[in-house]
Amino acid sequence: MTQGPALLAGVDRAQFAAAMTGRLRAAGMDTGLTATHRFAAGLAATEPRSVRQMYLLASTCLLSDIEDRDTFDRVFAAVFGTPLPLSQRRLHPDAGAAAAPQGPHRGGLRDARQPGGGPVSWATMPAAGEDSAGDVGEMGLPELTPSAADVLATIPFDQMDDAQLEVVGTLLEDVGNRWPTRLARRRRAASSGRVLDLRRALHSAMRQGGDVAALHWSTPVRRPRRVVMLADVSGSMKPYARAYMHLMRGLGHHARAETFAFATTLTRLTPILTHRDARTAVERATDLVGDRFGGTRIGSSLRQLLGSPVWSSMVRGSVLLIASDGWDTDPPERLAAAVSRLQRMSYRLVWVNPRCAEANYLPAVAGMAAALPYCDVMVPGHTIHAVRAVVRAVVED
Repeated sequence: MTQGPALLAGVDRAQFAAAMTGRLRAAGMDTGLTATHRFAAGLAATEPRSVRQMYLLASTCLLSDIEDRDTFDRVFAAVFGTPLPLSQRRLHPDAGAAAAPQGPHRGGLRDARQPGGGPVSWATMPAAGEDSAGDVGEMGLPELTPSAADVLATIPFDQMDDAQLEVVGTLLEDVGNRWPTRLARRRRAASSGRVLDLRRALHSAMRQGGDVAALHWSTPVRRPRRVVMLADVSGSMKPYARAYMHLMRGLGHHARAETFAFATTLTRLTPILTHRDARTAVERATDLVGDRFGGTRIGSSLRQLLGSPVWSSMVRGSVLLIASDGWDTDPPERLAAAVSRLQRMSYRLVWVNPRCAEANYLPAVAGMAAALPYCDVMVPGHTIHAVRAVVRAVVED
Protein backbone atom coordinates (compact mmCIF):
# COMPACT_ATOMS: atom_id res chain seq x y z
CA MET A 1 0.00 0.00 0.00
CA THR A 2 1.45 3.31 -1.09
CA GLN A 3 1.51 5.99 1.58
CA GLY A 4 0.32 9.50 0.85
CA PRO A 5 2.32 12.71 1.09
CA ALA A 6 3.57 14.02 4.43
CA LEU A 7 0.80 15.61 6.47
CA LEU A 8 2.77 18.83 7.17
CA ALA A 9 4.39 19.23 3.76
CA GLY A 10 5.52 22.85 3.37
CA VAL A 11 4.93 23.69 7.03
CA ASP A 12 7.60 24.78 9.51
CA ARG A 13 7.41 21.88 11.98
CA ALA A 14 9.15 23.68 14.85
CA GLN A 15 6.74 26.59 14.75
CA PHE A 16 3.78 24.25 14.41
CA ALA A 17 4.95 22.28 17.46
CA ALA A 18 5.29 25.50 19.50
CA ALA A 19 1.85 26.69 18.42
CA MET A 20 0.25 23.31 19.16
CA THR A 21 1.67 23.20 22.69
CA GLY A 22 0.60 26.79 23.22
CA ARG A 23 -2.96 25.80 22.30
CA LEU A 24 -2.77 22.92 24.80
CA ARG A 25 -1.51 25.23 27.55
CA ALA A 26 -4.35 27.64 26.84
CA ALA A 27 -6.75 24.72 27.30
CA GLY A 28 -5.30 23.96 30.73
CA MET A 29 -2.62 21.33 30.10
CA ASP A 30 0.82 21.62 31.71
CA THR A 31 3.00 21.33 28.62
CA GLY A 32 6.57 22.62 28.92
CA LEU A 33 9.41 23.41 26.52
CA THR A 34 10.82 19.91 26.82
CA ALA A 35 7.62 18.44 25.38
CA THR A 36 7.65 21.07 22.62
CA HIS A 37 11.20 20.14 21.64
CA ARG A 38 10.35 16.43 21.75
CA PHE A 39 7.31 16.95 19.52
CA ALA A 40 9.26 19.03 16.99
CA ALA A 41 12.01 16.39 16.86
CA GLY A 42 9.39 13.67 16.39
CA LEU A 43 7.77 15.56 13.51
CA ALA A 44 11.14 15.89 11.77
CA ALA A 45 12.04 12.22 12.31
CA THR A 46 8.77 10.46 11.45
CA GLU A 47 6.95 12.79 9.03
CA PRO A 48 3.35 11.64 9.78
CA ARG A 49 1.29 10.93 6.65
CA SER A 50 -2.16 10.62 8.25
CA VAL A 51 -4.16 12.14 11.07
CA ARG A 52 -3.92 8.80 12.90
CA GLN A 53 -0.13 8.84 12.79
CA MET A 54 -0.11 12.49 13.85
CA TYR A 55 -2.36 11.69 16.81
CA LEU A 56 -0.13 8.83 17.98
CA LEU A 57 2.99 10.98 17.71
CA ALA A 58 1.46 14.04 19.39
CA SER A 59 -0.07 12.07 22.26
CA THR A 60 3.23 10.26 22.88
CA CYS A 61 5.25 13.50 22.97
CA LEU A 62 2.80 15.93 24.59
CA LEU A 63 0.51 13.89 26.84
CA SER A 64 2.13 13.14 30.21
CA ASP A 65 -0.96 12.74 32.42
CA ILE A 66 -3.83 10.40 31.57
CA GLU A 67 -6.25 12.85 33.20
CA ASP A 68 -5.47 15.32 30.40
CA ARG A 69 -6.58 12.85 27.69
CA ASP A 70 -9.97 14.49 27.15
CA THR A 71 -8.46 17.97 26.92
CA PHE A 72 -5.84 16.75 24.47
CA ASP A 73 -8.46 15.00 22.31
CA ARG A 74 -10.63 18.12 22.25
CA VAL A 75 -7.76 20.37 21.14
CA PHE A 76 -6.51 17.87 18.57
CA ALA A 77 -10.01 17.47 17.11
CA ALA A 78 -10.36 21.26 16.84
CA VAL A 79 -7.03 21.62 15.03
CA PHE A 80 -7.37 18.71 12.58
CA GLY A 81 -11.15 18.64 12.19
CA THR A 82 -11.65 15.08 13.37
CA PRO A 83 -15.32 14.33 14.21
CA LEU A 84 -14.37 11.95 17.07
CA PRO A 85 -11.30 11.69 19.31
CA LEU A 86 -9.07 9.03 17.80
CA SER A 87 -8.50 7.42 21.21
CA GLN A 88 -12.21 6.52 21.30
CA ARG A 89 -12.56 5.12 17.76
CA ARG A 90 -11.87 1.56 18.83
CA LEU A 91 -15.04 1.82 20.97
CA HIS A 92 -17.10 3.02 17.99
CA PRO A 93 -16.81 0.66 15.01
CA ASP A 94 -18.99 2.89 12.84
CA ALA A 95 -16.75 5.88 13.28
CA GLY A 96 -14.70 4.93 10.21
CA ALA A 97 -17.62 5.81 7.94
CA ALA A 98 -17.23 9.45 8.79
CA ALA A 99 -13.54 9.60 8.03
CA ALA A 100 -11.79 12.78 9.00
CA PRO A 101 -10.08 15.00 6.42
CA GLN A 102 -6.49 13.90 5.93
CA GLY A 103 -4.60 16.80 7.45
CA PRO A 104 -4.86 20.56 7.47
CA HIS A 105 -4.26 20.91 3.74
CA ARG A 106 -7.67 19.21 3.17
CA GLY A 107 -9.85 21.47 5.24
CA GLY A 108 -8.87 20.75 8.86
CA LEU A 109 -7.41 24.22 9.31
CA ARG A 110 -10.63 25.88 8.20
CA ASP A 111 -12.50 23.91 10.88
CA ALA A 112 -9.94 24.91 13.48
CA ARG A 113 -10.40 28.57 12.63
CA GLN A 114 -14.09 28.69 13.47
CA PRO A 115 -15.18 31.59 15.72
CA GLY A 116 -14.30 30.97 19.36
CA GLY A 117 -11.73 28.28 18.64
CA GLY A 118 -8.79 30.51 17.69
CA PRO A 119 -6.25 29.49 15.06
CA VAL A 120 -3.17 27.43 15.65
CA SER A 121 -0.08 29.37 14.57
CA TRP A 122 0.98 27.64 11.38
CA ALA A 123 3.95 28.93 9.38
CA THR A 124 4.78 28.05 5.79
CA MET A 125 8.13 27.50 4.17
CA PRO A 126 9.01 29.57 1.06
CA ALA A 127 7.27 28.26 -2.06
CA ALA A 128 9.50 26.10 -4.27
CA GLY A 129 7.40 26.40 -7.41
CA GLU A 130 4.01 27.12 -8.89
CA ASP A 131 2.43 23.90 -7.57
CA SER A 132 3.50 24.47 -3.99
CA ALA A 133 2.43 28.10 -4.19
CA GLY A 134 -1.05 27.00 -5.17
CA ASP A 135 -1.25 24.63 -2.20
CA VAL A 136 -0.24 27.36 0.21
CA GLY A 137 -2.85 29.71 -1.21
CA GLU A 138 -5.54 27.06 -0.63
CA MET A 139 -4.46 26.56 2.96
CA GLY A 140 -4.35 30.26 3.81
CA LEU A 141 -1.85 29.71 6.62
CA PRO A 142 -1.24 32.76 8.87
CA GLU A 143 2.40 33.45 9.73
CA LEU A 144 1.86 33.92 13.47
CA THR A 145 4.45 32.55 15.89
CA PRO A 146 4.40 32.48 19.70
CA SER A 147 6.96 34.74 21.35
CA ALA A 148 9.55 33.51 23.82
CA ALA A 149 7.98 35.66 26.52
CA ASP A 150 4.61 33.89 26.15
CA VAL A 151 6.23 30.46 26.28
CA LEU A 152 8.37 31.18 29.36
CA ALA A 153 6.05 33.59 31.19
CA THR A 154 4.56 31.07 33.61
CA ILE A 155 7.45 28.59 34.00
CA PRO A 156 9.03 28.88 37.48
CA PHE A 157 12.69 29.86 37.44
CA ASP A 158 13.67 26.74 39.39
CA GLN A 159 12.34 24.56 36.54
CA MET A 160 14.31 26.29 33.77
CA ASP A 161 17.55 25.07 32.26
CA ASP A 162 20.53 27.27 31.37
CA ALA A 163 19.29 27.92 27.83
CA GLN A 164 15.90 29.10 29.06
CA LEU A 165 17.54 31.32 31.68
CA GLU A 166 19.57 32.92 28.88
CA VAL A 167 16.28 33.85 27.19
CA VAL A 168 15.00 35.17 30.51
CA GLY A 169 18.04 37.40 30.74
CA THR A 170 17.27 39.03 27.39
CA LEU A 171 13.62 39.48 28.36
CA LEU A 172 14.62 41.25 31.57
CA GLU A 173 16.87 43.75 29.78
CA ASP A 174 13.96 46.20 29.43
CA VAL A 175 12.77 45.81 33.01
CA GLY A 176 13.46 49.45 33.78
CA ASN A 177 11.69 51.17 30.89
CA ARG A 178 9.39 52.61 33.55
CA TRP A 179 11.22 54.03 36.50
CA PRO A 180 10.05 55.41 39.88
CA THR A 181 10.42 59.14 40.31
CA ARG A 182 10.50 61.64 43.16
CA LEU A 183 9.85 65.36 43.48
CA ALA A 184 12.98 67.49 43.24
CA ARG A 185 13.53 70.91 44.78
CA ARG A 186 13.80 72.57 41.38
CA ARG A 187 10.82 73.78 39.41
CA ARG A 188 10.29 74.35 35.70
CA ALA A 189 8.11 76.62 33.61
CA ALA A 190 4.62 75.41 32.78
CA SER A 191 1.68 76.70 30.73
CA SER A 192 -0.65 76.31 33.73
CA GLY A 193 -0.52 75.29 37.31
CA ARG A 194 -1.12 76.34 40.89
CA VAL A 195 2.16 78.12 41.74
CA LEU A 196 3.20 81.41 40.15
CA ASP A 197 6.67 81.74 38.69
CA LEU A 198 7.56 85.09 40.24
CA ARG A 199 10.94 85.42 38.53
CA ARG A 200 9.47 85.02 35.03
CA ALA A 201 6.58 87.29 35.94
CA LEU A 202 9.02 90.00 37.12
CA HIS A 203 11.19 89.75 34.01
CA SER A 204 8.09 89.96 31.79
CA ALA A 205 6.78 92.99 33.69
CA MET A 206 10.14 94.79 33.33
CA ARG A 207 9.88 94.42 29.54
CA GLN A 208 6.35 95.84 29.66
CA GLY A 209 7.22 98.97 31.63
CA GLY A 210 6.25 97.47 34.96
CA ASP A 211 2.84 96.15 33.90
CA VAL A 212 2.03 92.46 34.45
CA ALA A 213 0.60 91.45 31.06
CA ALA A 214 0.45 87.69 31.65
CA LEU A 215 0.72 85.24 34.48
CA HIS A 216 3.52 82.67 34.49
CA TRP A 217 3.33 79.32 36.25
CA SER A 218 5.77 76.69 37.46
CA THR A 219 5.57 72.99 38.22
CA PRO A 220 7.88 70.67 40.23
CA VAL A 221 10.59 68.69 38.47
CA ARG A 222 10.57 64.90 38.96
CA ARG A 223 13.87 63.03 39.21
CA PRO A 224 14.50 59.27 38.96
CA ARG A 225 14.32 57.56 42.34
CA ARG A 226 17.16 55.23 43.28
CA VAL A 227 16.40 51.50 43.38
CA VAL A 228 18.49 49.20 45.59
CA MET A 229 18.19 45.41 45.22
CA LEU A 230 19.68 42.78 47.51
CA ALA A 231 19.49 39.17 46.27
CA ASP A 232 19.91 36.12 48.48
CA VAL A 233 22.33 33.67 46.80
CA SER A 234 22.47 31.08 49.58
CA GLY A 235 21.82 27.37 49.09
CA SER A 236 18.04 27.62 49.56
CA MET A 237 17.82 30.31 46.85
CA LYS A 238 20.15 28.61 44.35
CA PRO A 239 17.37 27.80 41.79
CA TYR A 240 16.43 31.50 41.61
CA ALA A 241 19.85 33.14 41.95
CA ARG A 242 20.70 33.24 38.23
CA ALA A 243 17.33 34.71 37.26
CA TYR A 244 17.65 37.40 39.94
CA MET A 245 21.15 38.17 38.66
CA HIS A 246 19.59 38.95 35.29
CA LEU A 247 16.94 41.05 37.00
CA MET A 248 19.63 43.03 38.82
CA ARG A 249 21.48 43.45 35.54
CA GLY A 250 18.34 44.93 34.00
CA LEU A 251 18.05 47.34 36.92
CA GLY A 252 21.75 48.17 36.73
CA HIS A 253 21.42 49.38 33.14
CA HIS A 254 19.49 52.39 34.39
CA ALA A 255 20.64 55.37 36.42
CA ARG A 256 20.62 55.30 40.23
CA ALA A 257 20.26 51.53 40.57
CA GLU A 258 22.45 49.68 43.08
CA THR A 259 22.66 45.89 43.33
CA PHE A 260 24.05 43.61 46.04
CA ALA A 261 24.20 39.86 46.67
CA PHE A 262 24.44 38.19 50.06
CA ALA A 263 24.66 34.80 51.70
CA THR A 264 26.80 35.17 54.82
CA THR A 265 28.28 38.55 53.78
CA LEU A 266 27.25 41.41 51.50
CA THR A 267 28.86 41.95 48.06
CA ARG A 268 28.25 44.95 45.78
CA LEU A 269 27.65 43.90 42.15
CA THR A 270 26.71 47.19 40.46
CA PRO A 271 29.97 47.79 38.51
CA ILE A 272 30.19 44.19 37.27
CA LEU A 273 26.56 43.78 36.20
CA THR A 274 26.75 46.84 33.94
CA HIS A 275 28.95 44.89 31.50
CA ARG A 276 27.49 44.99 27.99
CA ASP A 277 27.48 41.19 27.60
CA ALA A 278 24.84 39.55 29.80
CA ARG A 279 26.56 36.16 30.09
CA THR A 280 29.92 37.70 30.97
CA ALA A 281 28.33 40.00 33.53
CA VAL A 282 26.46 37.20 35.30
CA GLU A 283 29.48 34.87 35.28
CA ARG A 284 31.75 37.55 36.74
CA ALA A 285 29.19 38.46 39.37
CA THR A 286 28.81 34.80 40.32
CA ASP A 287 32.58 34.38 40.68
CA LEU A 288 32.82 37.54 42.79
CA VAL A 289 30.38 36.23 45.41
CA GLY A 290 32.64 33.80 47.24
CA ASP A 291 30.05 32.62 49.78
CA ARG A 292 27.33 31.75 47.27
CA PHE A 293 25.15 28.66 47.71
CA GLY A 294 26.17 28.24 51.34
CA GLY A 295 24.59 29.36 54.60
CA THR A 296 22.43 32.43 55.12
CA ARG A 297 22.94 35.34 57.50
CA ILE A 298 20.37 37.90 56.40
CA GLY A 299 20.44 39.93 59.60
CA SER A 300 24.24 40.30 59.57
CA SER A 301 24.26 41.18 55.84
CA LEU A 302 21.68 43.91 56.37
CA ARG A 303 23.63 45.26 59.33
CA GLN A 304 26.71 45.36 57.08
CA LEU A 305 24.69 47.48 54.63
CA LEU A 306 23.59 49.83 57.39
CA GLY A 307 27.08 50.02 58.87
CA SER A 308 28.67 51.38 55.69
CA PRO A 309 28.29 55.20 55.39
CA VAL A 310 28.32 54.98 51.59
CA TRP A 311 25.99 52.02 51.16
CA SER A 312 23.50 53.20 53.78
CA SER A 313 23.25 56.60 52.06
CA MET A 314 22.14 54.76 48.90
CA VAL A 315 19.18 53.28 50.77
CA ARG A 316 17.85 56.61 52.04
CA GLY A 317 14.77 57.58 50.02
CA SER A 318 15.14 54.62 47.63
CA VAL A 319 12.90 51.71 46.66
CA LEU A 320 14.51 48.75 48.41
CA LEU A 321 14.12 45.23 46.96
CA ILE A 322 15.12 42.23 49.08
CA ALA A 323 14.89 38.87 47.29
CA SER A 324 15.03 36.03 49.82
CA ASP A 325 12.97 33.16 51.16
CA GLY A 326 13.60 34.26 54.74
CA TRP A 327 15.73 31.29 55.85
CA ASP A 328 18.24 32.83 58.28
CA THR A 329 20.74 31.43 60.78
CA ASP A 330 20.94 34.76 62.62
CA PRO A 331 18.59 35.45 65.55
CA PRO A 332 15.20 36.75 64.34
CA GLU A 333 15.58 39.83 66.56
CA ARG A 334 18.67 40.93 64.61
CA LEU A 335 16.84 40.64 61.29
CA ALA A 336 13.77 42.44 62.63
CA ALA A 337 15.87 45.34 63.92
CA ALA A 338 17.73 45.70 60.60
CA VAL A 339 14.59 45.52 58.44
CA SER A 340 12.79 47.97 60.73
CA ARG A 341 15.55 50.53 60.27
CA LEU A 342 15.72 49.96 56.51
CA GLN A 343 11.96 50.42 56.26
CA ARG A 344 12.25 53.84 57.94
CA MET A 345 15.13 54.90 55.71
CA SER A 346 13.70 53.75 52.37
CA TYR A 347 10.74 55.08 50.44
CA ARG A 348 9.27 51.59 49.98
CA LEU A 349 10.49 48.15 51.02
CA VAL A 350 9.51 45.30 48.66
CA TRP A 351 10.28 41.73 49.71
CA VAL A 352 10.50 39.18 46.88
CA ASN A 353 9.90 35.65 48.21
CA PRO A 354 9.45 32.89 45.58
CA ARG A 355 8.08 30.54 48.24
CA CYS A 356 4.97 32.67 48.80
CA ALA A 357 3.68 31.63 45.36
CA GLU A 358 2.41 28.41 46.94
CA ALA A 359 -1.32 28.38 47.61
CA ASN A 360 -1.05 27.47 51.31
CA TYR A 361 2.04 29.54 52.08
CA LEU A 362 2.48 30.80 55.63
CA PRO A 363 5.50 32.81 56.91
CA ALA A 364 6.41 30.05 59.36
CA VAL A 365 10.16 30.57 58.95
CA ALA A 366 11.43 32.65 61.87
CA GLY A 367 13.35 35.10 59.67
CA MET A 368 10.42 35.75 57.33
CA ALA A 369 7.99 36.09 60.23
CA ALA A 370 10.29 38.65 61.86
CA ALA A 371 10.75 40.74 58.69
CA LEU A 372 7.23 40.63 57.27
CA PRO A 373 5.64 43.29 59.56
CA TYR A 374 8.12 45.87 58.22
CA CYS A 375 7.61 45.10 54.51
CA ASP A 376 5.37 47.38 52.45
CA VAL A 377 4.82 44.72 49.77
CA MET A 378 5.67 41.02 49.44
CA VAL A 379 5.50 39.41 45.99
CA PRO A 380 6.61 35.95 44.75
CA GLY A 381 8.76 36.87 41.75
CA HIS A 382 9.14 33.19 40.80
CA THR A 383 8.28 33.59 37.07
CA ILE A 384 8.58 36.25 34.40
CA HIS A 385 4.89 36.99 34.85
CA ALA A 386 5.47 37.43 38.60
CA VAL A 387 8.48 39.70 37.96
CA ARG A 388 6.08 42.10 36.26
CA ALA A 389 4.33 42.45 39.63
CA VAL A 390 7.72 43.20 41.17
CA VAL A 391 8.31 45.97 38.63
CA ARG A 392 4.84 47.39 39.30
CA ALA A 393 5.65 47.48 43.02
CA VAL A 394 8.89 49.33 42.24
CA VAL A 395 7.46 52.01 39.95
CA GLU A 396 4.34 52.64 42.03
CA ASP A 397 4.30 56.23 43.32
